[in-house]
Amino acid sequence: MQIIDGHRWDMLPQLRSGRLGMYWGLGAKIKDNKKDIELGVRAVGGVTYDFPHHPVDIFIEVIPVIELTPDAGLGIDAGVGIRYYFN
Repeated sequence: MQIIDGHRWDMLPQLRSGRLGMYWGLGAKIKDNKKDIELGVRAVGGVTYDFPHHPVDIFIEVIPVIELTPDAGLGIDAGVGIRYYFN
């Protein structure tokens, strides 16, 4: 669940084709693993490349997590992926 979301296309040097941008957001972590319900706060930040003339982008992101339950603590997640945008 994302609460705050932002995109900036002017923070990174731009390439000859496509767009290179940064994004960030703040959200919640809710996970039911059959034994406990995990709750936490997530802050995502990443870099994305938007392909020209195609509804596709690729991204890499880092997500620090503050775990609230069942055990309090800090964690970090990361991701790499491809997004397809439907019209």
